[in-house]
Amino acid sequence: MSAEDTHRSIPIKQVMPLGRVRKMMAQSMQASVQRAALSQVTREMDLSAVQAARAAAGEQRHSLNTYIMAAVARTLPNHPLLNAELVDDKVVVFDAVNLGMAVAVNDGLVVTVVRDA
Repeated sequence: MSAEDTHRSIPIKQVMPLGRVRKMMAQSMQASVQRAALSQVTREMDLSAVQAARAAAGEQRHSLNTYIMAAVARTLPNHPLLNAELVDDKVVVFDAVNLGMAVAVNDGLVVTVVRDA
């Protein structure tokens, strides 16, 4: 399967062959994911402007997740390598931003996907 065939329904902006150094880095990172425990990073953010907008909206207000997803959707086009996938030895950069948010429910997860976010 080629990089172009991987996501036929998602517009591809660019396919870039991996250079030798990036290929070695990708292999090393993939191996480390298989060997090591996953970790996460937590950051504090000033969301006072978002909270004020939510308060002003009253009963029609959106969740904090909605504001965060909107910020991510606006930011990703400026950082195309964050909207990409490694397929074989190529980086597939997607033209569209399809953004998913997983939410825990009683019996598992529900993932909502906003296409062309």
